[in-house]
Amino acid sequence: MAGKRKRKSDESNEEEPSQQKSQSEEVSEEATNNDGEEEEEPKEEKKKAKKGGKKASTKKGEKATASKKKGTTKGASSSAKGCKKASASASSKAKSKVQVIKSEPEAKKMIIEYMQKQNRPYSLQQIIDNLGGQIKKAMATKCVDKLEQSNELVCKTNGKQKIYFRTQEGLEVLSKEALKEIDTEIRTLQNEFNSHKNENTTLTNTLTKIQKSLSNVELEECIQKEEQILLARKEKLEKLQNGQVQLVAPEEKQKALKEMDQYLKEWKKRKVIAAELVDNLSEGTGQKPGELFEEIGVDTDEIVGVDCKTMGKLIH
Repeated sequence: MAGKRKRKSDESNEEEPSQQKSQSEEVSEEATNNDGEEEEEPKEEKKKAKKGGKKASTKKGEKATASKKKGTTKGASSSAKGCKKASASASSKAKSKVQVIKSEPEAKKMIIEYMQKQNRPYSLQQIIDNLGGQIKKAMATKCVDKLEQSNELVCKTNGKQKIYFRTQEGLEVLSKEALKEIDTEIRTLQNEFNSHKNENTTLTNTLTKIQKSLSNVELEECIQKEEQILLARKEKLEKLQNGQVQLVAPEEKQKALKEMDQYLKEWKKRKVIAAELVDNLSEGTGQKPGELFEEIGVDTDEIVGVDCKTMGKLIH
């Protein structure tokens, strides 16, 4: 019994190290598996990191392109704004070319000098326009009122309109002889003006005639055509005189003329019937006769260029 117990203990002792070995091998295999999984996990993390880097780079590229587009749109808008500003500045410069007088004494001086030089009546707006808009309306009214108060200008009212002119006091009064001389000078100048005007009209008429007439080249072409027509007629005349052309007998001519007259009468009758028919159709359809002719496909005498009257002249 003791020997059997020893053998069992020995077998149990031998099984324990084998179990320990198997456990240690399982632990080592699990460790290797864990190591392999741990090695695979960094690889997957690296791939994910690469993908994330690519996505980030693409996002950065898209942001860069978007920023570039924004920059181009901002540049375009800024250029458009610059063009608008340039046009506005050009218009303002064009307006600023007219120097506006802001000082009252200078404006008064300009108005009185102009009125004394012209010595004729003007309205307020005419004064402003004739001075080139250098004086604004408010300043002009103020100056004109003060010049009227100082008796340098005279104001005459005609309803709502006011007319200003310079005072006639202190002006040189011309004698009757001087006035006559001025009148005669005016008449002579008027006569000269009329003579020059008539000469101008005659010259313009001759110029229009010359412009409408044919040029030298066109005249030469017309002469050549007329010469060819003349030669053809001469040849025809020579053939008639020499008897080379067989003339129509008088009886045949009369017969042809009678037939022609009959055909012309029938032509006129049928033309009247066709015109009445087309008028009735136009009233019924509400279309014009010309539109109906085009729709039906009828060629009138006017379209073809034929007239019954001209054809009838051949008979008589």
